[in-house]
Amino acid sequence: MTDPYSEWHDAYAPLLGAELGALAWLPITADTPDVVANLGASAFVFSGAVLIVPINGSQLHLTWSWKSQHYELTAARQLDWQADCLDRIRCAFDGPWEGIQGGRLTEVRLYAAPTCDGNLHVAGVRHTVFDGSDEIFFWIGCGDADGIGDHDDLWVGVNVEPANHADLVEVLVLSDQAKT
Repeated sequence: MTDPYSEWHDAYAPLLGAELGALAWLPITADTPDVVANLGASAFVFSGAVLIVPINGSQLHLTWSWKSQHYELTAARQLDWQADCLDRIRCAFDGPWEGIQGGRLTEVRLYAAPTCDGNLHVAGVRHTVFDGSDEIFFWIGCGDADGIGDHDDLWVGVNVEPANHADLVEVLVLSDQAKT
């Protein structure tokens, strides 16, 4: 039997334990003004992708994708969006997002949400970063203001849980302690 989360293991293996150099929002052009207006917010929604860039190593894109009658979160080294349809806005590392840049990614927790087909599909990832003195967590997930689930937008938040956190099912925990 194959591991249904092997692609997630592979996607995050080079990032676990790594120092983060950048976090960037890649909104569709129509959502760019709202992303810019919300740069100082602890949570917001937009359509597009998120880019996680370690100081050394491979970058990772997270975005939503349509898979057999539902949306789910996907991870990839390269984006599968049409060229030039996404803008790039570097995360503001002051305010609530302070501490992520230069922090070390220590843990990743994948959460699934039920879809209309009754199955669980990865909908969000909770990242824990240690900045040398404190732990900070941030979410990236398919979602809207009501939480994470079967949506074609992304909900991002730092040190705040999605509104429907209690309804999500933790399906995988990856940590840098497992690296030998």
